[in-house]
Amino acid sequence: MFNSLNKVSLIGKTSFKFPPEFKVTPSGTPILRFSMATTEVTKDKEGNKKKNTEYHRIVIWGKLAELGERFIKMDSLVYIEGKLRTNQYTDQSGKEVKNTEIVAHDFVILDSTPYAERQGGGAPSEYRSSSPARDFEPGPAAQSGGYDDDIPF
Repeated sequence: MFNSLNKVSLIGKTSFKFPPEFKVTPSGTPILRFSMATTEVTKDKEGNKKKNTEYHRIVIWGKLAELGERFIKMDSLVYIEGKLRTNQYTDQSGKEVKNTEIVAHDFVILDSTPYAERQGGGAPSEYRSSSPARDFEPGPAAQSGGYDDDIPF
């Protein structure tokens, strides 16, 4: 019997506002970070369509981040599966900062025309991880939010 469940599934477009950014931490761990936009369309009482777009912070660690760097590009339609994680830390000015992100452990590229083909290259249109990074836990610097200092979202 489960006492709790922390699972997130999203389908959305990678955001032009904060495109995918690949880095390697000082300890050598690959990390891919980007924002994803999901849009819900509803109708108001008069029948007019109304769009509500949410932006989600996505982080992928380890070998899966290296694969994501190859296939997740700006404006990609992606399915992400992972868990929520909230980081809390004190910034340089002494202010307490809290942010919530989705730590992805699987992704599937859903574009009917792969990004690389739209750009003249050749990349697979779908990738589903075997998830070697599923149980990866980032180190103390990442957990404290310290790696967020130079990321604007």
